[in-house]
Amino acid sequence: MRFPGKIIALAISLIVILFASINFIFFLKNVSIETESQRYNSFNLMDTAKIYSNRFGFPHIQSNSEHDMFFSIGFIHAKERLWQMDFARRAGRGRLAEILGKDAAQYDMFIRSLNLEKTVAETKKILNSKTKSILEAYSEGVNFYIETHPDKLSFEFGALGYSPAKWLPEDCLIIAKMMAFELSLGFYYDVAFGEMASSIGLKKAQDLLPGYPDESPFVLDDEIKARNYNIVLKDTTKIDSSKADTTKIGMSGLEGFSDFVYSARKFIGIDGSSIGSNSWARRKNINAPSAAVLANDPHLPLGMPARWLPLQASCPDFNAIGFMVPGVPLFISGRNDFIAWGITNIMLDDCDFFVEKLDKSEKYFFNPDSSKSKIIYQIDTINIKNAQPILYYKRFTSRGQIISDAHVFNVKSRKHGLNGKSKYLKQNALTFRWTGSEINDDIFSMYKINNAKNWAEFNQGTDKWSAPALNFTYCDKKGNVGIAPSGFAPLRDKNCNPNFPSAAYEKNTGWLGIAKNNFFPKLYNPKKGFVASANNKMGDLPNFVSSLWEPPSRIERIEELILASQDYTARDAQYMQNDYLSLYAKKQYTFIIPIFEKYKHVLDKKEAEAYRIMKKWDFIMTPTSATSSIYNVFL
Repeated sequence: MRFPGKIIALAISLIVILFASINFIFFLKNVSIETESQRYNSFNLMDTAKIYSNRFGFPHIQSNSEHDMFFSIGFIHAKERLWQMDFARRAGRGRLAEILGKDAAQYDMFIRSLNLEKTVAETKKILNSKTKSILEAYSEGVNFYIETHPDKLSFEFGALGYSPAKWLPEDCLIIAKMMAFELSLGFYYDVAFGEMASSIGLKKAQDLLPGYPDESPFVLDDEIKARNYNIVLKDTTKIDSSKADTTKIGMSGLEGFSDFVYSARKFIGIDGSSIGSNSWARRKNINAPSAAVLANDPHLPLGMPARWLPLQASCPDFNAIGFMVPGVPLFISGRNDFIAWGITNIMLDDCDFFVEKLDKSEKYFFNPDSSKSKIIYQIDTINIKNAQPILYYKRFTSRGQIISDAHVFNVKSRKHGLNGKSKYLKQNALTFRWTGSEINDDIFSMYKINNAKNWAEFNQGTDKWSAPALNFTYCDKKGNVGIAPSGFAPLRDKNCNPNFPSAAYEKNTGWLGIAKNNFFPKLYNPKKGFVASANNKMGDLPNFVSSLWEPPSRIERIEELILASQDYTARDAQYMQNDYLSLYAKKQYTFIIPIFEKYKHVLDKKEAEAYRIMKKWDFIMTPTSATSSIYNVFL
């Protein structure tokens, strides 16, 4: 028997592993965290700037100029989230394969088909002088951290064996564009609906489009009337389904493309954009002028590190506190000395796909007048970690890059050409239009919002916003409340179906243009005393906005609680954010319970017990509720 020796060896091994693990944990703890106060000197600073952290690690910046404030924001962003920032700019440029290897190559190709780098390069040419100074100061701060902390970089850089490149102002713009892509639901749903139409027919697929109950709350309620629009288009969701043969969905050779788009979003970590957000603002006294309370919860995916970075920054002409996206130098949601603001996704359908018909040579595409135009080829290279680079062609029609080429991407067969495709893909391709491809100075828009003192100044910022389209909720010290839906919107031609891919080679199926600047109506100080949005329908507007509204249960619960008391405080808003009652589950019960009741005689013992418990449920989804667990598994 040699068990004692083996036990001793096992014990020694466990001790060594434990000791190594403890050392590794301390290494991770200290690798990018300052444990005591530090002082730095930089020629880029105009004066002294101070950064404090409270007991939660919440950074507070005090400076004597905007330049030094934005420099300090860049420094603290890099200190807290440099890996997250570097990953995001790489993802937006399609350069993840350089650090992650060949598995990332197909996703790099897909992201490059969005042409974000080209859009950002064009955007940089039109930036406001204020925007340029903000981005330059911020970039100086990021680079100062990189230069002064080569041994304090995030663990991921060491694990992957590379160092971060110099931060450029356009990197901020790339990350902002990636946020627009994340919140664009059309990039996934339009192709998914197209695949459905190819399988079951356009009429049945249209019947499956989600709707929104007429009796449920709108973001812009009946007290506001849509103003006169320069362009009024018919609601293209009501296209006659009998014209299915002329709409030519033509997706039969692209099955799985929507799954591929979803897998790309998931690989990058931006697959949770449709899980809902909420924001509301209410006067403390609903029937009289008084102070106001604003609440906001933008429901982006929970992750490590977190998507948002809480921060406070101040200088003589600027003082704001709220949430930032690391890599973007301004507050997305927050408050200053005069106002508070929050955001939710409008759910605007801001992207459409178009089926292109190619000739047999694959060198030309057909126009709506049956003429042919030459496809433009552009060679590109994807560098891959520990592997040979991949050379491939980007292809362009007059509508833009052929995005479906990413779906048929194959490392072995497509180094220098377009071989290995199905017969369908040799004759058809997908292009797209997206409002996020438009050139606009959203950074300056954010600056105006962050620095606004009243509703008029707030709208000077929101009116210039492009993408993603957002509901900006507002309140101020005087008790005014409002909501400003903002963003660029497609102006579709009469045969352009926003829910399904349209035939690019048919007449009147494209975009007439894009509506910019102050396009949507606003709601300010309504008689009801509050404004609210939870990705619910905006209202009955003369132009098409979306078919992708979230179910109304959250906004119904918000309005129910907002109206529950005459006086309203911040504590009431906190209570509401932690409310667990599900009106959605309550509605589902009106369908579920009668069915179970009818067939309860076929339930086994465990099922009958679960049903007995479920019938008594109060629809409150507490984490420890067994009934809540049963319902969610069933759902």
